[in-house]
Amino acid sequence: MGIVTLVIAVLGLVIATCTFTWNVTMFRLQGARAKVTPIIGVVISQGLVHMPASDEAVESIKRTAREHGESLVAGVQITNRGRLPLHVKSWAFTSLPSKAAFSPGAIPELSPVPCEIAPGNYQILVADVAAARALLEVASSPQKIACKVMAGDDKTHVTPPLPQSLLT
Repeated sequence: MGIVTLVIAVLGLVIATCTFTWNVTMFRLQGARAKVTPIIGVVISQGLVHMPASDEAVESIKRTAREHGESLVAGVQITNRGRLPLHVKSWAFTSLPSKAAFSPGAIPELSPVPCEIAPGNYQILVADVAAARALLEVASSPQKIACKVMAGDDKTHVTPPLPQSLLT
C-alpha cells in the first residue's frame, strides 16, 4: 500500500511540474515579441538588395552599389516571433555610448512607420548610410552606430552595432 501511495505521489509531482512548465511557456509566448537584426543594402530600380550587417557583407554590398550607381542603405529587420501583432512606433539610428539618435524620414516608402507586423512576419526599415555616418561626429569619443526600434508595448529594442567598415 505504501509503494502505491509513493508512485501516485511521484506521478502527481511529475504532472504538476509539466503543467507549471507549460503555463510558464505559454505566458512567455503570448503577446508580440520582436527580434531585431541590423541590415545593410542598396536600393536599385527593381527593389532593395539587402543582407544582415557584417564585416564580410560590407564589401559585397559596396560592390553592388558601385555596379548599379546607387547609394548604400542601412537599417533594421524586425521579426515578430510572438502570437499577437507587433506595433512599431518608430525607429532610429543611435550612437553608443553618447545615445544621440537620428530618426530617418528620407525614404518613407522603405520605412513605413508606424507599422504593424503580423505574427511570424517581418518588416524592413532602412535609411541612407550618410545619416548613420553623421552620428559618428556627434561625440569626441569613438562611437558605435546601432539601430533602435520603439515598439507599441513601450519596449525599446537595440540591434548590435553596424560594422565600422560600412561607416568609414
